[in-house]
Amino acid sequence: MVVRRRIVDRFGEVFGGAAAEDRVSDVAVHSYTDIVVNFVSQLTSFDVSSVCTNVLLFACEDYSELFFFSSSQLHNPDVNLSPVAAKYHMNLPFGRVTHVRGLVCVTDKQILEARKETVRVIFNPSTRESLILPKVKTRNVTAVMITSLGYDPIDKKFKVLLSTTAEGFRKEMFEEHHQVLTLGTGTWRTIECCIPHCRVFQEICINGVIYYLAITSSGETGIHMIVCFDVRSEKFVFIKTTETSFSTSLYCGTLTNYNGKLGILFSQGRGHVCGKSRSIELWVLENSEKQEWSEHIYVLPALWENIVGNAYLDFVGVTRGNEIVMSAYYPTFPFYVFYYNIERKTVVRVEVQGMEKFKENRVHIFLDHVEDVKLMGVV
Repeated sequence: MVVRRRIVDRFGEVFGGAAAEDRVSDVAVHSYTDIVVNFVSQLTSFDVSSVCTNVLLFACEDYSELFFFSSSQLHNPDVNLSPVAAKYHMNLPFGRVTHVRGLVCVTDKQILEARKETVRVIFNPSTRESLILPKVKTRNVTAVMITSLGYDPIDKKFKVLLSTTAEGFRKEMFEEHHQVLTLGTGTWRTIECCIPHCRVFQEICINGVIYYLAITSSGETGIHMIVCFDVRSEKFVFIKTTETSFSTSLYCGTLTNYNGKLGILFSQGRGHVCGKSRSIELWVLENSEKQEWSEHIYVLPALWENIVGNAYLDFVGVTRGNEIVMSAYYPTFPFYVFYYNIERKTVVRVEVQGMEKFKENRVHIFLDHVEDVKLMGVV
């Protein structure tokens, strides 16, 4: 199996045609680079010596299956890397995917004891091992359950947070409770939360804290708070959003890890960018106790519309090299991943080949995935 990463240094290959030479100067000014990553659809044996290598993880839905691909994460367009790709599939008809460090948590439908039940599965893409979590007990069969995977870097433990809320968003239906499971124990524990709330389907784990959006039981519409769950202490902290404009942007924004702090990405009040977009906004939680935020606005380069075209891009997150990563939630072809460097104001476009199978299906992309070859029983 061969995975190629090629830097195009002849701009005629990018644009083609006789007018390519006329466009070289414009492209060079904005440091626009086109990179091709070729994923080959074969299973790959992971090198055990490559433990804990940060990579880019793709989770691609294809009807009843979920495929995982990985590639070395782009850090410097001028450095020639040798990425590793992998493929795995499992049944996931109505799945939800969460990710932290080297593990993935998915929600799956399986036939257990002649009954179709929802199960939660921990999956290691590096070893292709899966672990079905114990069944969750609830008194409300119509309750909505949302699962998050967290990692405690101090005790080096993975924990699963499961929040159960009665279906619906009306105040009287906020019958909600939380359970935690530490991987390796096999037991769910009920924990207390002082403020009833309904979770929204977006979360991120940063330095041992799971952040997620929530709606309070006030009966009003919109996002009302950010909930911070400390994985180690298993305690909740709440950050209220009072500004209407910020609350609206928070609702459509993307949570990200910005240099170890919680960040929220959006563009002109929207949760996506397109060729007509002029800037990207990044809000950073500087002090969670004082609930202090900093706002950063990044103006996109003049050639942005030429690079993006008619595509609508969702935010993936921010890399450790301060690059904002964007890609289409439903892949078009060619399928691209875009990197915007907020320091150099440059754009890098990565073409991912071999994604035709996933046309009109969702693709989830996770940054800073850690390839870990420890067996699931050791985790």
